[in-house]
Amino acid sequence: MVVKIIVPSYPQYTFVKDNIFYFQKTIPVDLKYPYTSKRISFSLRTRSSRNAEAAAKVIVSKLHAYWLSLGLTTLNLPAALLLKPIHTVALSSGAPALTESTEDNQRTEHE
Repeated sequence: MVVKIIVPSYPQYTFVKDNIFYFQKTIPVDLKYPYTSKRISFSLRTRSSRNAEAAAKVIVSKLHAYWLSLGLTTLNLPAALLLKPIHTVALSSGAPALTESTEDNQRTEHE
């Protein structure tokens, strides 16, 4: 008798806890100075793998844009609550909802 163990595959930068998808990304070593934690982790508030994948892609894109241009102050940065208080970038708190991110991206494209 052969027993196969199926290991679930989750979208990149996500994990599941209590059937809810969470975003998680380690902060690059050279960019840890403005953060109070070694990694960014928060709930994506979805049970859908497809929605979690789309949200994670948007969040990673925003994080990479922020990390590449730390001087910009207008980005809506996911996980802004993890920044140390001395960092004066004006950001919103928490992760954007998937619909908010899509709306923000569409507005930005039309401006």
